[in-house]
Amino acid sequence: MSCSKSFTVEKLLSMMESCDIPTTHALELYKAMESMNNALRAKKKRGSNGYMLWLKANREMIKSDHLDYESLVGKDKVTMVAKKGGELWGLLEDSEKEEWQTKARESCGDVAPKKARVKFEYDVKDMEGDVSVNGYEGPLVGKYLNGKTSSGTGRGKGTFSTLSEAVEASDKMEECSGIVKGKSGYQLRIGLKLKSENDEMWREYVKVWIKSSIDLEDEKSKASTKKVAQILSTENIESETEDESVEVSKEVSKEVSKEVSKEVSKEVSKEVSKEVSKETEEEEESEEESEEEAEFDVEEWEFKGTTYYVDPTTDTVYDKNQDELGKRRKLKSGTYKLVLNKK
Repeated sequence: MSCSKSFTVEKLLSMMESCDIPTTHALELYKAMESMNNALRAKKKRGSNGYMLWLKANREMIKSDHLDYESLVGKDKVTMVAKKGGELWGLLEDSEKEEWQTKARESCGDVAPKKARVKFEYDVKDMEGDVSVNGYEGPLVGKYLNGKTSSGTGRGKGTFSTLSEAVEASDKMEECSGIVKGKSGYQLRIGLKLKSENDEMWREYVKVWIKSSIDLEDEKSKASTKKVAQILSTENIESETEDESVEVSKEVSKEVSKEVSKEVSKEVSKEVSKEVSKETEEEEESEEESEEEAEFDVEEWEFKGTTYYVDPTTDTVYDKNQDELGKRRKLKSGTYKLVLNKK
């Protein structure tokens, strides 16, 4: 009984004695080591594939029918047979190859065959499958959701080559708000802000399908509504200020004319006139600012991880403090770059 030819029970006893280790349980220790060694030796190895089995079965036929085998020397006897065998294997029908692959799998016992990789075929410009989906609103062209789901963007997990696959995965994911068709595939997305694609090259291809249960609002429409509300609020405040100024001016003039002399009334009238004039100038300035704000419409632009604001009519770029930074320039590739103003 031995674990190997070089390691025996006697050698184990000798090693234990030299190290002053009690040898009482030496036999049990050796049995445990032998059991582990046998388990490692019995580990199943992957067998031959279908081609190797076919080559083994047809080697003699290749030598006699397709090669001048007797004239070959050295390594050529092996390499030329393998080379010719590969050519003949390639000429077999798929059904014949599958028979040999089946034999190879059976010879491997419980070793599972390698799974064939499925090719990911997708073309963003192919719009044949971009149809309406039950339970979703859309497709909305040129719109997208920016948030990623917990599945990420891996193929077969968060990104799919067909809309039907993406819908199936989306229906199983409660956090998913919708599906976005982009450059890399149909992706599962989350978020409550519907954004617009700014790149004209991809705008007609980018689409979004939103779950009917999700209440989303177009970000640009929301911003426009907010801006209109601000303008109306400013106009109401200005109107109230004008009414209050006129009423105060009348009351002051009436009281002054009753209680003070004409000279004092004249001086007070001048002061009141100055104040009213000052307020009128401030109101005019406020109106001009409001008009500028009403006319100034910008859009968000993400560049190198930073959010900027761009006037689409002039491509002027501003930061979050509304300070002008420079111009946005479109490159031949369809992308944009920021050209800063010279200081």
